Amino acid sequence: MIILRSGDNGKPSLDKGDTKVSIERSYGKLPLAFEPNAGRYPAGLRYRARSESGSVLLSRSGAELIAASQKPNRFALEFTGGSPTSVVGDDKLDGVVNDLRGDDPARYRTGIPTYAAVRYRRIWSGIDAVYRGTQRRLDYDFRVAPGADPQDIGVRVRGADRLRLAENGDVVITTGGSKFLQKAPVSFQPAANGDARASVESRYTLQGNRIGLEIGDYDRSRPLQIDPVVVTYFASDGAPEDLSDIAVDASGSAYVVGQDEPDEDTYTPDVFVGNYAPDGESFVYSTYLGGTSDDYGSSIAIDSAGAAYITGFTYSSTFPTVNEIQACTGASYLHSEAFVTKLAPDGGSLTYSTCLGGSDYDYGRGIAVDGSGSAYVAGATDSSDFNRVGGIEGNEGGQDAFVSKLAPNGGSLVYSTYLGGGGDDAGNGIAVDASGSAYLTGSTESSDFNRVGGIEGDEGMKDAFISKLAPNGSSLVYSTYLGGSSDDAGNGIAVDASGSAFVAGATDSSDFNRVGGIEGDEGGKDAFVSKLAPNGASLAYSTYLGGGGSDFASDVAVDSTGSAHVTGGTSSEDFGADGWTGSYYYGSDDFVFQLNPAGSSLVFLSVTRANISESGQGIAVDSAGDTYVVDSSGGTMKLVYTDTTPPDTTITSGPANGATIKTNSVDFGFSSSETDSTFACRLDSGAWSSCTSPKSYSNLSNGSHRFAVRATDPAENTDQTPATRDFTVNTTVYRARISKVSVSGPARVKRKKKVTYKVRITNSGNASATGVRLKVSGRGVGLKKSAGKIGARKTRTVKIGLRFKKTGKVKVTFKVTSGNAGGKTVKKNVRVRK
Repeated sequence: MIILRSGDNGKPSLDKGDTKVSIERSYGKLPLAFEPNAGRYPAGLRYRARSESGSVLLSRSGAELIAASQKPNRFALEFTGGSPTSVVGDDKLDGVVNDLRGDDPARYRTGIPTYAAVRYRRIWSGIDAVYRGTQRRLDYDFRVAPGADPQDIGVRVRGADRLRLAENGDVVITTGGSKFLQKAPVSFQPAANGDARASVESRYTLQGNRIGLEIGDYDRSRPLQIDPVVVTYFASDGAPEDLSDIAVDASGSAYVVGQDEPDEDTYTPDVFVGNYAPDGESFVYSTYLGGTSDDYGSSIAIDSAGAAYITGFTYSSTFPTVNEIQACTGASYLHSEAFVTKLAPDGGSLTYSTCLGGSDYDYGRGIAVDGSGSAYVAGATDSSDFNRVGGIEGNEGGQDAFVSKLAPNGGSLVYSTYLGGGGDDAGNGIAVDASGSAYLTGSTESSDFNRVGGIEGDEGMKDAFISKLAPNGSSLVYSTYLGGSSDDAGNGIAVDASGSAFVAGATDSSDFNRVGGIEGDEGGKDAFVSKLAPNGASLAYSTYLGGGGSDFASDVAVDSTGSAHVTGGTSSEDFGADGWTGSYYYGSDDFVFQLNPAGSSLVFLSVTRANISESGQGIAVDSAGDTYVVDSSGGTMKLVYTDTTPPDTTITSGPANGATIKTNSVDFGFSSSETDSTFACRLDSGAWSSCTSPKSYSNLSNGSHRFAVRATDPAENTDQTPATRDFTVNTTVYRARISKVSVSGPARVKRKKKVTYKVRITNSGNASATGVRLKVSGRGVGLKKSAGKIGARKTRTVKIGLRFKKTGKVKVTFKVTSGNAGGKTVKKNVRVRK
């Protein structure tokens, strides 16, 4: 984790020490949600899953994978030599999908269930396939029933440009600009009935475009599981499914808006709205809005009931409307209209949805909602006949910014006004305070932009502006430029409880308004953050943040302490920190930082370096101070939060504590309480070393051993109380053996007189001999007697009394038997006289 704090020289410096200030937790771990067709797609398609990496389409013949890129790359994995008896969803998820596309409510589909897995039953005799995955990978495994033949399994790759079998056993699939890795198979027999999980050797074979399997020896009376994994690696130009903004409610549930690609062939994006549970590990709903042309979601806000308010722009005349102020009249790409939509809290219905605009291009770019449920929308319009209700007259030269306030029911405008001058102006972000005053930021090229009080600013080629409207929208409380002699733009705005506005954006001006704050590197374009006094007449602070490349801030949020949280993009290798050594990709990388309330230092800074161009787009802060960010790299959502708590490590499989095992090899499975943790293991007093579950040891010596494992979470917090298991290895084979029997006693005796004999029995084995018995037999004599148990390497003497009934020479047999040690027989000649 990268921590930026003030160094001895007062300038930011990079601290890679032990203190953990922030962590990025990716929502990319969300499971793939497979949604049934429900009559929305061609009949052959059974299930579909969408992710930031692309789409997975499941039909009876197998799976088709579509890599998200500007020109979608696709290929199919089709079963050969078999066909499933059924294709069914498994492991039902809580989240649902809502399809609200088009202007015919009868065609809407809501509450569509989703599943974490899809099972193909009996593709081959006794063999199922199960698909599941996360946002970045697809897993599919084969379940082989006892007695079934895994050699029946075959998968044909259709539509790929190239296939090859790598030295490590992976299959590399290349199509278009994308590469996919089907990882080398991991095969095992699951634990059952006291049997431990057993690994089974396996590898791929490749003949033409057919992938087969070679399986080593295994117990065919038990099930077998074979786990291929398809991991997507993009060598392409990134995904078009961008997320644009994020909001968070009081419970910590995150809501996002952006655009999805529902039809890879015609590529007409629709608006996507997603609601994620507070833990970030499941989704509540995914809702799609749009018409027959392109539709884009720009901004989202949430009210206290959990209803989502969305704005953006549409080129569709069939965009869904309910209780509309005006119908949508988009004529393909001839002009666009802003839209404002309110979803019910469950995401499954439209409370209202309307277009706003005139006869030219109109764009909704920012939205906020007040305590009464009135939505405030900011954007840009090229239309001279844009909806105007009361408000400020404005100058309708070229493009103008606009601000519109809707009634709580969405059916009418409380006010709607232009804001601008003779040049081009655009509203980019909006916030609202408790009194209902709207705060707007954007950019202006107008020297005669509406100015009321505020900061003079330098009217360069393009300046940022900040305007505060009275609650009734009829006048400006203040309106000011912000900028220098070059181009400047305000992109995001937030307001705190005192009425201070926080603005984030980008500046090319070396003479941008700077008050206190952080020095920053004024190379090229830089991000800026400015805090205005409540009356707008002065700056509390105003600072650059950047490096030698191009940097910009997209959005800002403010927490309850008055700290600004900012996200954006950077192409600077030295962004915000001396000595940054992260990798660099030509394009932009996203950043998140937090300023202290005075704006004089960084609380934390995180820069995400990636091999695709990305930038932070939207930011939100919850009541706990946790920061939620969306970026443009195909919709990755990150939660940034303070984390100094180490994870808990648990050993999940292996010998029980204190157990003795009779083999010199052992496997231990383990897990962490935090996702994306790494592990270190050690045996006895050996050194800690990196490991993954399960960890295997072999050629262990007989005696006592201790296995230990500890987890380290993504914030580099390490479990200080490693999980341990004590166990003993004893490979000694224990056997008992009756190796010697001897008899002592008289060789001449009188008939019917009792005489004593001593029988010495020796157990030379390393285990106790049990069930030892002595049987004496001969002419006129007999006896049976138990000798009990004889310890390992012990001799026992058994005394017996015999009476001989007949005279003459008698051959007496002394036979020793046992339950586990074999036996011996000794014969002795005795002469019996009268």
